[in-house]
Amino acid sequence: MVKDAKINVKNNEIIRQIKYYIIELLEFLLYPAFLYVLLESIKFGNISVYFQLLIKLIIQLPQYIIVSYFILLAVILIFRGIIKSNFIANCIATILFTIITIVSYYKFDILEQPFIPYDIVMAKNLNQITKFGFNGITYCSIFSICNIIILLILDYFINKFIKDKKTADNVRYNYKKIIYFVVGIIMLYGFCISPNRYINNGIKNDNGDDYYWMGANGVFFIHLGDFYVIKPEGYTKENIMSIKSEYESSVEKNEEEHPNIILVMNESFADLTNLTNTTYSENPMESIKKIYSEKNCKTGEILSPVLGGGTSLPEFELLTGLTSYYLEQQIYPYTSYIHSDMNSIVREFNKNEYNTVGIHTNTKTFYNREYVYNYLGFKKTIFAQDIENPEYKGNYISDNEAANQIIEQFNSIDGKKFIFALTMQNHMQYTNKNYEYYDIEIQSNVLSNNEKLELKNYTQGIKDACAMYDKLVTYLKDVQEPTVLIMFGDHLPLLGDTYCSTLRKNGYTDGIEYYKTPYIIWSNYDIDESIDIPEIISPSYLGLLTLDMANINNLSWYMRPFRELYYRYPAINNKYAIDREGNVIDLNLLKKQEIVKKCEILQYDVLIKKKFIPIVY
Repeated sequence: MVKDAKINVKNNEIIRQIKYYIIELLEFLLYPAFLYVLLESIKFGNISVYFQLLIKLIIQLPQYIIVSYFILLAVILIFRGIIKSNFIANCIATILFTIITIVSYYKFDILEQPFIPYDIVMAKNLNQITKFGFNGITYCSIFSICNIIILLILDYFINKFIKDKKTADNVRYNYKKIIYFVVGIIMLYGFCISPNRYINNGIKNDNGDDYYWMGANGVFFIHLGDFYVIKPEGYTKENIMSIKSEYESSVEKNEEEHPNIILVMNESFADLTNLTNTTYSENPMESIKKIYSEKNCKTGEILSPVLGGGTSLPEFELLTGLTSYYLEQQIYPYTSYIHSDMNSIVREFNKNEYNTVGIHTNTKTFYNREYVYNYLGFKKTIFAQDIENPEYKGNYISDNEAANQIIEQFNSIDGKKFIFALTMQNHMQYTNKNYEYYDIEIQSNVLSNNEKLELKNYTQGIKDACAMYDKLVTYLKDVQEPTVLIMFGDHLPLLGDTYCSTLRKNGYTDGIEYYKTPYIIWSNYDIDESIDIPEIISPSYLGLLTLDMANINNLSWYMRPFRELYYRYPAINNKYAIDREGNVIDLNLLKKQEIVKKCEILQYDVLIKKKFIPIVY
């Protein structure tokens, strides 16, 4: 009897232990699942809409939910591996996930881009970013955060229930913690850091879609791999020297006259007069379109690498001649890679005895420009802080003030001049009444009142941008020195109650049209007709073409393969490529071409390693 009683006690203890193991396992597996559902509901204004999306995801794109779940689980495992209390580990992980979700919610509201690890280096510009505005958190989001708190409270009682039930064996307990940590690291590497993470996970690598389907934390952690830049195949000193011998030549410096170059990248400059269901009381582009018909004027389109924000990426392409084609999405080299002197078209102008000036009518800290402009080789820089009593229009320094700064620098500098200017007046947000008066009224039967106000604000900025260009043309017509004046838009604006809804309601369809902005090139003399400027080009190619317009032919050898690449594919970025005949090319087919491989290893050295290609001083 005593023996049977002991066996029963032992069996009961085993059953009890199994019960606790099952409860712990269920808590371990279900907590990240419930947390995922609650976290992702934060970004939705309507809970029913969210659950409809969730059901659609489960049926059509289950890989997005699976990847996001395992990413949350991996991070929780890591915290459980280094923190004694599982509940405290869950709390810390949940706080981290919630912060990422809320920050991503606000960032996406402002810029239509999710929060990623590289944004942390932009934290010092937070006060500037918040100027762009946001719509506030929804009741649904508050409800979700309250439910997360309830989930934590429930998790506390579950962990209290199973606490110390299986921890008598400290050695086994410590081994379990080590296993948690190691498995968490392995999972995090596989899902978030591995070079093949997108292919292995079945994820598109499109930040907008990934945020929508995968969620804020999935997108954030999967971008951890961006910190590790993969060395391209064939990156060796021997291969680079082989390319050098192929493209290096003993071209003598061109003794032809070198004109001045003024290059303006105008904030969100675009021609929206073609909107199908909207009319204007007058054409906001009228003043600049009169210049289009002049003899020494060339117009076309830029294929921007960004939409609605991320100005520094087309700026990077323009000033370096390098391309975003080789970069991960939402990576901005100004903050990610450029931390010391590097080659650029600015240095090519310096090499040819130009005086180079960089002007930006916003704060110098944004995108780290106060340092980057010096690293790129500008001999002089001017930022908002350097302008005495600047003229404002709307929320920012006016385009008219930018024109005044260009003219002032042009007059004060002797010798040949390369002046780059980046404007700010027409930057988002457009949701408030930005101007005291408006020159143009908007009529539309498809736009909401808010959308019409946005478009009205934006249109006033376009009219002022055109007036700026007209002012510079008028000034340069009286200048004896040969000068080329170039202006283009960095990207299209984000307009609408929802993502680009103003454009969609007026004939725009998703795709390449969202990445096209106008360029205009004018000169006060007859430009060499042999300079071939395609109808659509990327900022990278425009940067190299400015050297052609300046009659600079002693390019650094590494730039010549890029010129060959852009000659074949004048418009190229990490989303699209267009050949010389205007055909859109499959990016996967492009990767196989020899010139593409050559330029990849050259860009890796110029931008990342700076090992084999010397910097031009």
